[in-house]
Amino acid sequence: MKIGKANYSGNQGSKRKIAKLNDGDNVYRILPPLGSMADKGRWSTYLRVEWGYKDSQNNNRPFQDVRVVNKKTKMVEVESAAHLVREFIAEKLKEVTEQYRAGKATQKQVEDMKEKSMQFNLDSKHYVNAVNSQGEIVLLKIGHKAKLTLDSAIKELEAQGIDPLSVDNGRFFNLRRSGRGLDTTVNISVVKENVKVDGMGVLQRDIVHVLDEAFQARLANEATDLGTLDKMYPVLSAEEVDQIVKGGAEAVDRIMGPRNKQDSVPVDEDGPEDSAPQSSQPAPSNNSQALSGASMLAKSEPAPQEQLASTGSDSSKPLLDKNKFLRDLGL
Repeated sequence: MKIGKANYSGNQGSKRKIAKLNDGDNVYRILPPLGSMADKGRWSTYLRVEWGYKDSQNNNRPFQDVRVVNKKTKMVEVESAAHLVREFIAEKLKEVTEQYRAGKATQKQVEDMKEKSMQFNLDSKHYVNAVNSQGEIVLLKIGHKAKLTLDSAIKELEAQGIDPLSVDNGRFFNLRRSGRGLDTTVNISVVKENVKVDGMGVLQRDIVHVLDEAFQARLANEATDLGTLDKMYPVLSAEEVDQIVKGGAEAVDRIMGPRNKQDSVPVDEDGPEDSAPQSSQPAPSNNSQALSGASMLAKSEPAPQEQLASTGSDSSKPLLDKNKFLRDLGL
């Protein structure tokens, strides 16, 4: 019989946290591939998450986007009722805004529509494990443009023989965010420290971060296996999404069940980083390269299934009734 050690600090549960980029400086050290992603060398994963739907306890219950667009033909192979909802609201917001300018709608009507457009939102982000400047391990969400800029910064360091995500030679990046919505920009630089050198004065050098044994011992309880994010953002069928859109909280309870704060994944309480309308283009290629030191941090968890690989649709079902949906929202 297995014997455990008593926990005198109580049942504190998971210490996992989610972070997103704030305006201004955001200092993070990106961690190498962990858990089920370690052998694959994948240190990031990309998800498109639908927000706006709540259960009967008023908890946000986000889920992954089920819409499938053929990259070659640009044809929609699987439609999503949640996507149609966002289209309806965007169309209505434009209509009400034009009516307001013509003196035929009130400012409150415009504000109500803006609020709905913020509620029903598609959040498209890359997810990485990272350490902030306070030493906290977090699941960091970054936009696609910021991820491309980060990839370029990493390649520049690799060209110098530096692996910035490695176990023993990591680097901190400052992801400086400015602007709003579609005009958001993220500039990325390597964080440096001032060092006084005899005969040379004060020089700057990169801050090096090492994943020592004490730090690695924290990973099991504080880092997130990116292959388990479907527990935080479930993968539903198009039919289930249709039921949730039409049935509201009752359908959310029935299809998604009670919210369970898993020890292996955090609960996303904050919602999307930005309320600007999101594109519905296919996900970018997720081919982050393997980095040295990954095998040291590997766990025995299974590899994740490919997202939406078997999603289908029933063309015999009618599309979502636009007018009925808007009436149900009181619009």
